[in-house]
Amino acid sequence: MTEFLTKDQLLHLRGENGKILPQTVELELIEGKPNVKLIPLTKGQIVEISSKTKENSSKEFSDDQTEELISKHLVEPQVTVQELKESGKVQYIGAIVTALISVSTGIPQVKVNESKTKALENSDFLLERK
Repeated sequence: MTEFLTKDQLLHLRGENGKILPQTVELELIEGKPNVKLIPLTKGQIVEISSKTKENSSKEFSDDQTEELISKHLVEPQVTVQELKESGKVQYIGAIVTALISVSTGIPQVKVNESKTKALENSDFLLERK
């Protein structure tokens, strides 16, 4: 019997209030693949991040962008970028941002990690109107 994707698999789940619900995601770039809980980015947020990155002519997110992404979208564990830096676990910062982009876009973490900027720059299809 052929199984098809469900609507829930294709779309971000939303609560009764309409807000996107957090999802448990493995940090595939960290040994042991620990889980975190992330609130996926909306299409509009992806477009906004993409345009800010293009404006800065940067291949990386600014520290402010990274801090904003983690503070707004990392639900568990509740930790700040500063705390991660102070603990010497800076590799988690990139892994969390990579996982966030992956869960938000459906692009595998390995591909996102190859080029976070390319993944966002190539998101112009999100601007297309249907």
